[in-house]
Formats: sequence, C-alpha cells, structure tokens
Amino acid sequence: MVACLAMLLASCSDRPAYNKSYDIAHEVWHPADTLSFDFCVKDSLAKWDYDMLALGKHYGLKLILRYTDDYQYVSMPVHIRIDTLGSYELHPKPTRPATWSWHMQDEFDINGIRISFADTGLHHIKVYPDTELTGISSFGLVIKEK
Repeated sequence: MVACLAMLLASCSDRPAYNKSYDIAHEVWHPADTLSFDFCVKDSLAKWDYDMLALGKHYGLKLILRYTDDYQYVSMPVHIRIDTLGSYELHPKPTRPATWSWHMQDEFDINGIRISFADTGLHHIKVYPDTELTGISSFGLVIKEK
C-alpha cells in the first residue's frame, strides 16, 4: 500500500504544468505565423489548476514537433520569446530513424533555459520559425517544473 502511494505521488509531480500544441496550416510554417502560448501565473496553485504556473517556481521547456517526410532539413530553426525574460534561437535536430514513416514526432528538452516568473497574471511565450519550414504538421510546447 505504501509503495503504491509513493508511486502515485511521484507520477503526479511529473505532470506538465502547461502543455499546448498548434496544427500548422497546409504543413507550411511561415516566419510571420507566430504561435502564442498564453498561460496564467498564480501565487499558489490548487489541486486542479491545470495549465497554470506558480509564482517563484522554476520551469523548463520541451518542444514537440510533428512533421512529414516533406521536411528535408537537418535542424528546425525557431525563435522563442518569453515575455520580457528573453529571446532564444534554437535549432533542434529532428531524428530520421531507419523506420522512417510519412509522419514523425520528436520531443526536444531545451536545456539551459530555466523560467521563473516574479509576477502573477497572464504571460506569453511566442514561437516563430527563422525561415519558411515545409512538412511541419504541428508544434507544441510543454512547460515542466524543474
């Protein structure tokens, strides 16, 4: 019984604080097509406060990319702007395994970016590509507590 409770508590703490994805129209993502990830930061969180972050906690980012075999590049150049906390240029490299199919999904943990908010209210993360990217079917962002 104690072991089951410990496993349940451990799995709850691994839950993403925020998780959202967007479909990319016509599988072409243009630099002007900025994706906006909006979320609320609160002083404290209740048990069922999903897609909300807590004031003063530290969070990390994960990108989720779905793409087709039309995506011919070795990296995906994107810009991420986190409110006034900073802008970052990232170049995650999609994998092309031997079992390549027409539709793939990759997840990229972004090391080196730790987010913490000093004020409550609505916050934004904006993401846009460096250049026109073809073959991208969706792009997602996960924020997890560190």
